[in-house]
Amino acid sequence: MRKQFTKGTALSLLIVAIALLTAATSYGQSSRKATANIPFDFVVGNTSFHAGEYNIDAISNAGETLRISNAESGLSAVRLTSSVTSLDLPGKTKLVFHRYGSSYYLAEVWRAGESAGRQLVKSAGEKAAEHELAAIELKRQGVRSGFERVEVAATIQ
Repeated sequence: MRKQFTKGTALSLLIVAIALLTAATSYGQSSRKATANIPFDFVVGNTSFHAGEYNIDAISNAGETLRISNAESGLSAVRLTSSVTSLDLPGKTKLVFHRYGSSYYLAEVWRAGESAGRQLVKSAGEKAAEHELAAIELKRQGVRSGFERVEVAATIQ
């Protein structure tokens, strides 16, 4: 009988701990939402977006998966990310785009005051644009990095 009571107590404590952990994780995720008004058309993965207001939020516990969505059109994309760090703490929340000619690809998401940001995995389309631009620059004997870095301010919700 005593053994059953101990198992029951341990199980109850485990259930309470899981419930608390789930509540803390949900709260953490809600604080990772950002909104940005992006003034140009851009690409995330294989999805093309028009200029407008977008929400960016983490949909995984560690933040390695981001969702970019537009409430007006209903269009959204989900993309895997990796952690990227900077010695300079960003003073504002921002989205970083790579521009190849007239095409913009979402590349990074940074929160104000945090040294770790999220870097999106490059899509096949961005890799192709990068190679095409590099080939053009090689013909011209240019010394560019292949893309221009463009930053757009965002706000935390």
